[in-house]
Formats: sequence, C-alpha cells, structure tokens
Amino acid sequence: MPQGQQVRAFTVLQAFPQFDAQRGDDYIFSLVDYNQRQYTGFQVAKDPGVWVVWIGCILLMVGSVVAFFLAHRRIWVTLVPLDGGKTGVKFGGASNRNQPGFELAFDEMKKKFKQELGS
Repeated sequence: MPQGQQVRAFTVLQAFPQFDAQRGDDYIFSLVDYNQRQYTGFQVAKDPGVWVVWIGCILLMVGSVVAFFLAHRRIWVTLVPLDGGKTGVKFGGASNRNQPGFELAFDEMKKKFKQELGS
C-alpha cells in the first residue's frame, strides 16, 4: 500500500463471488467456502423480587384511579359561640372538581343537619 493512502473496507459476499470486482482494484477477493456454526441460547432465571415490582405496579394503578377519577372533598364543621350562651354550627367545604355537584351534596347535608337538630 502506498504511503499516506487510507485503508478502505470492502464487502465480500459468498452468494455473489464477482461482487468485489466492482471495486476496480488490482486484486479481486471472493469467498469460496465458510461453514458457520449453528447454535442457540436458552436462559432460565429466578427473580425473587418480582412480587415487589407487581405490588408497586398495583399501587401505582390504584393511585392513578384515585387521583383521576375520584373527587377530593373536604368539609369543615366549626362550633361558634353565640349571644346568650348558645352555640352555633358553621359549615365549610371545598372540592377539587365537580363543584356544582359538591354544592348540591353540601346543601343537602346542611338541610339534613338542620332537620335533625329541629331548627
């Protein structure tokens, strides 16, 4: 090989012995015979920690269902001193979604509470 010339890679195919002639070099290479060994691989593994992964997966799915499909509601009940030594009840509430539905349920709860107290 002349000085300063780079080495070029080339492809030799067994099914096409004249394929290397397209290179146009002084020498033509062809693959006459090649016996490739046939083999297969088989692996058996035991993973004792796989149940931890499945429990985590189930908890993740349950958490996603709770976060995306259930409304988070908070209700506060506060006892307030009134004039004359009486005690009043003050209600408060919040919901992160479906506020109109929460308002209806909250009003129904207040109504039932008033009926129970008889006032």
